[in-house]
Amino acid sequence: MSVRSVFVFSLLTSCVFGQSENSNVDPLALQVLRAAMDSIQNAGAFSFRAVVNRELLGTHDEVLTFSQQSEVTVSRPNKFRIKVRSELQPLDIYYNAGQVTLFAPDKNLYSAFLGGPILDLYISKLQERDIQLPMSSLFRADPYKVLTDGLERAAVIGRDEIDGKTYHHLSFGEKEGDWQLWVEAGDKPVPRRAEIVYKTLRREPRVTIEFFDWNLAANPPASFFVFAKPDDARYIDFLEATSANPQSVIARVSSRGDTRIYVQNRSASVSQGGDFESGTVNHDSEWNWSSFAVGGALAASPSTGAAPPVGTVVSMLPSGCTVVAGSKVAIYDCKSVYYRPFYQGSTLVYQVTVPSLK
Repeated sequence: MSVRSVFVFSLLTSCVFGQSENSNVDPLALQVLRAAMDSIQNAGAFSFRAVVNRELLGTHDEVLTFSQQSEVTVSRPNKFRIKVRSELQPLDIYYNAGQVTLFAPDKNLYSAFLGGPILDLYISKLQERDIQLPMSSLFRADPYKVLTDGLERAAVIGRDEIDGKTYHHLSFGEKEGDWQLWVEAGDKPVPRRAEIVYKTLRREPRVTIEFFDWNLAANPPASFFVFAKPDDARYIDFLEATSANPQSVIARVSSRGDTRIYVQNRSASVSQGGDFESGTVNHDSEWNWSSFAVGGALAASPSTGAAPPVGTVVSMLPSGCTVVAGSKVAIYDCKSVYYRPFYQGSTLVYQVTVPSLK
């Protein structure tokens, strides 16, 4: 072992044993976790690709799996870009020296606001708007500290040898969830797989993530983090929750595409009556694995039957909609029911409205 390796090992060990007084926390598990987080923390710029598979329970309690792929590039201290593609709702998000932009490429809609001047403050600003960054702990100034806050259990499960590479298999426990991490061994260890199981979210049992194409020496140009607005892109506002519009997201959870829709709310279940059912919302751990998994939640189309009342919010337009010409704001005409798009958190939603050309 080299002198440098001995020094690093001693430093990691002293840090681990200094903080681990819980007999359920294995210092070796923390050491491996810290080494992986240090690889990311010490990178001035980095990028990776992640495939997220999220399980949800359907209408008949069958397990449904939904997938998305994210391409992430971070340049410390104040630049970030993520490209999310899923089966339901694509999303591009930019952070450039305080300017935050969300863009829906399929609808050519965008929104923007000022965030904090550095990544940690930026993440906090996003969370104030109910926008949870996927894997946000990896972008923090100290990702190891973020992941170990509130940790109740940590263990080394073993080592896996796959395709000639060694992976350390770790297990961690918190109050609201258990999570596992597979770390690829090497001079600069990085996460390769993660799995989180929620203890309190009955309808959202498990999320798994596969990491690919880590680049800890990325060198993207400054222009990569600048949103280049298409000429015909239209600006939309954020939809704020009110007593008249308390729902956070509407999500269909059905294996047959029927009319069962769950209205999710961050403070309490909300019953809309009629064709809607009440449900509950998830609260992720700091990993935020499920954020942007499918645009923040499963998209839902309006229920069949009577036209929804003004103020109803859905996260997918029905078929056959057209853009209302002459309106200064984006309005969709869906068989004489009119919808205005908004961002609600990181999800593009549509609120039933009264059309106006003003």
